[in-house]
Amino acid sequence: MFKDFSNFGIEDFAFDESFQKWVTDGDYQDFWGSYMNEHPHQIDKILAARELVQQLKNGSPSGSHEDLAGTIWSNVEKHIESSGRPLVYRVKWMYAAAAVAALLVAGYLFRLGDRSSLSPYEASSGKDLAEQAVMTEYRNDRDSVLKITLEDGSSVSLEKDSRLSYSGSLRAGERTVYLDGEAFFDVERDPKRPFVIFANKTVVKVLGTSFRVKAHDHSEKVVVAVKSGKVSVFERKDFEKARENPQISGLVLMANQQAEFSNELEKFSKMIVPDPVMLGGTDKKEFDFDRTPLPEVFSALEKAYGIEIIYDGDLLADRLLKVSLEDETLTEKLDVICKTMGLSYHIVDARIIIEIRNL
Repeated sequence: MFKDFSNFGIEDFAFDESFQKWVTDGDYQDFWGSYMNEHPHQIDKILAARELVQQLKNGSPSGSHEDLAGTIWSNVEKHIESSGRPLVYRVKWMYAAAAVAALLVAGYLFRLGDRSSLSPYEASSGKDLAEQAVMTEYRNDRDSVLKITLEDGSSVSLEKDSRLSYSGSLRAGERTVYLDGEAFFDVERDPKRPFVIFANKTVVKVLGTSFRVKAHDHSEKVVVAVKSGKVSVFERKDFEKARENPQISGLVLMANQQAEFSNELEKFSKMIVPDPVMLGGTDKKEFDFDRTPLPEVFSALEKAYGIEIIYDGDLLADRLLKVSLEDETLTEKLDVICKTMGLSYHIVDARIIIEIRNL
């Protein structure tokens, strides 16, 4: 029933009958939902095409198609970066957006059937439609990291062979971007406007924090590692449920925690990042222990790294530690403490479990 959409551009989706019925009448919801899950690299084009179809569902924008196309192109010229920096690839999609806009205004798209029963439409300006149709994409084909500052003030460090894209503007409404590859995000905090990243089969939602996402389209897993703050990660198919029900929070990650999502098993696993770092405000002198009770030692580690440490209080009773661990990593600290005190540790679900060492 459905054709091969793998090479479709914005205009191809907008003119496809099944696509139009999905946007205007809600038909084929299962198909298009599954298609976006399986082809995340096309989501940006699908959203742009859907936006155009929705705009024209209720009538025709004011002004001629020449004016609208011209507005779109002026928008392109305004946003293209200088030649001294990596180019923001908008041109191909803007050609398509201008072509679609012109055809839509001319009335081609909705001649497939009688649309006389459509609800009244308060005409949008060409500028509004153009801004919604703009697709911004950053590609990094260099060996070095590409530093990007987004419109909302957030910064992104885009790794080699990666791309980041978004539709419209990030200045208002929900801030939504699409990642194929690897990037480190430092998100500008805005409690009223979450920052959402679609990456492969997962969705990351944050208010303001710093974290890394590894999500190449054809990789076997997606990795989300948090440096500071808190993020929620979802399987993409569950994200819409979370939109409707705020009680669904996804898998919550704190600083020094990461989640891995297996594309094959469609399952998350939670763990500690490979190299935990001390949280801001931690004084190294706190790790200069002088006959310090072990519960206080582990409490200092929990506070410094934000990682829960579980142990039996009776196991640590009357145990004192005298050692300086100011410059060691978390793993090195744990190794020294456990070997000195005859203990062992292992990590389960991003928590550290302390046990008696088996001889």
